[in-house]
Amino acid sequence: MVDIGPEGPEPAGLQPWYLAINPRGLVPAIVENGRPLFDSATIMRYVNNVFEGPALAPEDSGAFAEMNEWIDRADSFPIRELSYRVLELDQDTPFKMWKFSMHDKVVAMKEQYPELSFIYDQKLKDFEDMSEGATDGYDARFAEMSATMDHLNDRLQDRRWLLGDQYTLADIAWTPLVLRLPYGRKIDVREGS
Repeated sequence: MVDIGPEGPEPAGLQPWYLAINPRGLVPAIVENGRPLFDSATIMRYVNNVFEGPALAPEDSGAFAEMNEWIDRADSFPIRELSYRVLELDQDTPFKMWKFSMHDKVVAMKEQYPELSFIYDQKLKDFEDMSEGATDGYDARFAEMSATMDHLNDRLQDRRWLLGDQYTLADIAWTPLVLRLPYGRKIDVREGS
């Protein structure tokens, strides 16, 4: 969701109405029966369990546990830090422009909504923390990323999906990470590349 303001599009995560749902201003979030839920893993598990549609979790308890392990690994994968590392090193990336644009938007929103300044200050601190995280401990995060991607690659050598023939929540959790990985390492993860 994007609100169009006088200065152009504003991310929904910065808007007061969204901060009332999720004070961290992170997306995604949903409100179900008046209760806000955030965190992608929580939301996809909830939607799979509550709404009708194809089952995206295996019935077998062992496979179910394995699916949750892959989701947890995706949830802890350091994609933000890897992406910010490229921001810090490469002046010409679209993410570099995004970072400065978002910083400026947060500062503008803080001025526009001073009653929420403590939330906007936290967003600005998040940017600083990500910048520090892009350099501090980067080698360890890169080694973790490499090991995880090797394991993911090995896993998919003889199967279509992480758990075999069934597309599950684990595959949903990993798709955006694999698609964002080129921004974090300037590599092409498409098949055959």
